Amino acid sequence: MQIPAPIQDHLVSICIPTFNGAKYLRKCLNSAIAQSYQNLEILIIDDGSNDETLEIAFEYAANNEKIRVIRNESKKGMVANWNMCIREAKGEWIKFLFQDDFLEPECVSEMMQACITNKCLIAVCRRDFQIEDCAPADISVSFQNSISKPESFFKQSKYYSPGETIDIVKYQLLNNIIGEPTCFLFNKKITAAYGDFNIHLKQLVDYEFILRGIINDGFVFLNETYATFRVHESSQTSANIASNQIRAERGDTLILLCTYISDRAYKKLRSSVGALYLKSYLNYIYYKSCKVFGEKIFRLAIPDILQVYPTVNRLKYSFLNYVMTKVRFKWTKQFI
Repeated sequence: MQIPAPIQDHLVSICIPTFNGAKYLRKCLNSAIAQSYQNLEILIIDDGSNDETLEIAFEYAANNEKIRVIRNESKKGMVANWNMCIREAKGEWIKFLFQDDFLEPECVSEMMQACITNKCLIAVCRRDFQIEDCAPADISVSFQNSISKPESFFKQSKYYSPGETIDIVKYQLLNNIIGEPTCFLFNKKITAAYGDFNIHLKQLVDYEFILRGIINDGFVFLNETYATFRVHESSQTSANIASNQIRAERGDTLILLCTYISDRAYKKLRSSVGALYLKSYLNYIYYKSCKVFGEKIFRLAIPDILQVYPTVNRLKYSFLNYVMTKVRFKWTKQFI
């Protein structure tokens, strides 16, 4: 899809969804203001903070005409607020920046230049992690040792076609190998074509969203670090896992697989991996979770999923179902 140059003709909205983020917000905003790319708006949408977040936001807005602050009349929740940012943004290009995170000065400029040069609608860059001393020990260890990095899968700074992208991500269906919204930039045509963030997801919501775009339109990867993701005791990742570990870790995998099976945006992925494999994978995850936690406990942990996704609600655990599904899953996996 062709995107006309010159680069600075395109308005980019740096979207900062906030909720009780006063502690790190100044560094976040300073990094947005410091961008070398000039055609910007900085959009802050607050979701009911009761700390000094709004005071800081309005303080910065009073001194910088690029900054616009909106306060939600009622609390929407994390993902709904992300979607609100996209709807309210004046720019045709969206660059998310979370309240704890920060960008390098050349981030937007380099990502926009990559999109214009490669005539694509999505750019992804490397990111670093800044792990604070206050971060929970298990989360800290996970980010240091277990979190996937895009540069491990996409080795070169270049445009990856939909076919090239599918050939990589089809082996990482439940593993976010792209990163958080802070490390990608996209055109609003992506949401017009493939939809907003899925409000039912918690941990993998960012991966599912960007996957819809990159498997259909491709993307350009920048193998340079232009964003930093901060990990601390109040970060959303820590909060999600602490609130309900079963729901955060197992529930999202069920939603993802249901989405891969039924959503029109994943037609190319289904053609590549096979619908039987995806269905076997879904059933295996459900039955395995029931075996580990007990079916009653597991279903009590995922009531929202059972209500929204009838494919999951219809599944009934038995040890025989678990064994048969495990065999079928392993058999279909070899044909990917």
